[in-house]
Amino acid sequence: MKTNQNKRGPVLIFLVLFIFLFLIVAVLRKVLSPFGLKIILCGICLTILGMIIAGYRYEREQFSNTDDITRLRTLGASINPKSVAGKFIIALAIIIIIASLLAIIFAT
Repeated sequence: MKTNQNKRGPVLIFLVLFIFLFLIVAVLRKVLSPFGLKIILCGICLTILGMIIAGYRYEREQFSNTDDITRLRTLGASINPKSVAGKFIIALAIIIIIASLLAIIFAT
């Protein structure tokens, strides 16, 4: 189990960074300038993108020895990132985050 916990490190780092940036926005949203708010929101999108990529790498390691499509976990189910459904879900999540990031950057 210790090796699995070590592989979860990047996901947890991005999660803590996400929570930190979210709290900054929640507390200081009226004090921040629109440009500062835009920078922090871009950071939030990048941390979510980092969590998705780190989670993909972690799940790829978990499914390295099996050909199962899903695996039940304590709080849900994992989808094999090597399957067609897994690739579609990961690609869709990345596209949505990149589209959100571009919308934040190019918003007036």
